[in-house]
Amino acid sequence: MEYSFFSKGHVCNLKEFKIFGGMDLDNLNELLHDGLTNDNEAEVFPLRYTYDDLVFPVQYIRISPIATFGRSFNYSIWYVEIRGIKKNSILSQVFDAYIKVLQKNMMDLYHLLKEKTGVEFEHPLISNLHQALVIDSNFDEAERIIHNAEASSIFDHYVQTAKYSLLWQEIYASNSDGDTPCPRGGHQMCIDVDSGKIYLFGGWDGSKDLSDFWCYNIEKQRWKLLSSDTLADGGPSARSCHQICFDPTKKSIFVLGRYIEPSTNTTIADLTGNTYGSDFYQYFIELDQWIKISDNTQIDGGPPLLYDLQMCVDPVDRILYVSGGRIAAPGSTSYAYGGLYAYDMIASSWETLRHDEITQGVRSPHSPDEAYLARWAPGNRSPLPIQTIKGRAGHSMAIHAEKRGIYIFAGQRERSHLSDLYYYSIDEKKFNNVVENFFKGDGSDIGYTQRATIDEDMKELYVFTAYVNGMPSNTVKNLIWVYSIEKNHWEKLYENESQDSCSSNCIKSIEPTPRFAHQVVYNSKTKAHYIFGGNPGDHKNEHRRLNDFWELKLAKPTSTQIVRKCIYLIRARKLYEMCDKKLHINGGRLELNSNMRKDTMSALNYLRDYILPLVDHENREEVAQFKQLCAHLCIPTYGKNDVNCEMQTEDFIFASRTKVFQHLLEYFPRNMKEPDGSVMDSVKIL
Repeated sequence: MEYSFFSKGHVCNLKEFKIFGGMDLDNLNELLHDGLTNDNEAEVFPLRYTYDDLVFPVQYIRISPIATFGRSFNYSIWYVEIRGIKKNSILSQVFDAYIKVLQKNMMDLYHLLKEKTGVEFEHPLISNLHQALVIDSNFDEAERIIHNAEASSIFDHYVQTAKYSLLWQEIYASNSDGDTPCPRGGHQMCIDVDSGKIYLFGGWDGSKDLSDFWCYNIEKQRWKLLSSDTLADGGPSARSCHQICFDPTKKSIFVLGRYIEPSTNTTIADLTGNTYGSDFYQYFIELDQWIKISDNTQIDGGPPLLYDLQMCVDPVDRILYVSGGRIAAPGSTSYAYGGLYAYDMIASSWETLRHDEITQGVRSPHSPDEAYLARWAPGNRSPLPIQTIKGRAGHSMAIHAEKRGIYIFAGQRERSHLSDLYYYSIDEKKFNNVVENFFKGDGSDIGYTQRATIDEDMKELYVFTAYVNGMPSNTVKNLIWVYSIEKNHWEKLYENESQDSCSSNCIKSIEPTPRFAHQVVYNSKTKAHYIFGGNPGDHKNEHRRLNDFWELKLAKPTSTQIVRKCIYLIRARKLYEMCDKKLHINGGRLELNSNMRKDTMSALNYLRDYILPLVDHENREEVAQFKQLCAHLCIPTYGKNDVNCEMQTEDFIFASRTKVFQHLLEYFPRNMKEPDGSVMDSVKIL
């Protein structure tokens, strides 16, 4: 390593430093401990690269300053030059040599260590699998061991901890007349899980509010127009940014809220009429009938007119909960937000569970005494009364009926984007702060229009975030997160973004175009999400809205699928070796043997009868591997560096079996197998 300087000696130059290097950023070895002479001459330092005559490769270098020539001065490094060998042709040979040495079949040393120390290095099942697959090439026994592992529920841990894979499917459906809901954003959807029907109402098409009402039959894959104008049918007027919610007990849908453009100009009609009245409707599905519950819920003790609010139904106590939303008031453009309200469906009465906190210097009414906030602290689940949560709009809310609680996530307050998660206990009437600032630790962007769904069986909360704040060129970006309620753990499942219509069109063929102001519902029976419409953020055409319809399924591998994959790998390895029987060693060279025709037919029958039925034809990787097997059946080959002698051929076969064995180990729990990584990573060079 060479150091050069900007000019003559400087107080910030390194008087003492260390250099570390290696292949792993978390496990670097000390290569040099030295210092500069503090003049204007370049200095070259040799770095250590051997240990006990063993050359080790270096991919990462870390310079750790210890002291400068001037006391209490910052460190300064003017110029550094690294010298070494970086040609791939040379480095690849070194790596290949190391791998071959590490994969030598030194089972006698392994058994000697095990006998002398009495330590079980791995589970006996793993040892038996290695013996059958790698040592004895007893592929049938290896398959039997895999089936025994499944019977012992060994693969359950992998299934539980595996990451979700996302399966997108665009839905092309219409009604009997060939019509579909028009493009829109700010619409609302709800789902009747029992009947398998999705309801869609209202929205903004880019120029006006809509009042059409649709139903989608999941099983029949058909839309049905329930009403082209709900106002004419005794229902709500055209609106957007409202909220609808399904009541599974009465098979009805509640509608509340609507967007009104904030304005300082107030007319007499605004003050005397019902322009700003919070009308409240209920639609009875079986009767196909609208009921107007209230002209103004604020007069009835409920919320004022809100938009970008959230609602959910507690089917046990028959309570409709309303959370947040921005208040629409005549002659005001200020920020004011709704609190938390409860509507008793049986008594037809409202209760304010909490008001919003201080807004624009004006104190809102006090929240009820019993509605206080509790912070979840590690090791302390006792609620501690602190400041109540902030009112918000554009947030998400999901109810956990079995747990008797409501989750409220993120949203926007004034010009601030919130990224907190709260849990409200219905029985105790307490708020619990689950996450104060979720995106702070993750470093991700904060979305505005969140859409959250919940799976009570899986105990998971799924959050769809959109229209990310602070991105260059107003980038539209979608992210999907899953929150484990039991583990209190977040995991990012999906991320995409687009900055122009071209990239959006490229994405559209396999997954939805990035968007905001869309809607998401979840079918807990089929474990499928449904996404409709939204605003793609097309700045060349600001009126453009979407009406595409998508189904999303989050899939984890089952133990049966893991067994299929393992058996497929074992049989593929067996086929390779059946093909290689057509070759024999003659004078250090591989040649075709006399039984080539018989061996080829045997391998072909095995491929057709035992491997083809296992191939997942929806998996592109497996299909490509199967094609390679077919090609190898016709032209068996070894690596170009492994065909010169019998010893190299044996090494190649052993390494190939070991590779399959290591692949199988990925599905076993960590406490059953050897540690991940290389043994060399645990050895510090002294």
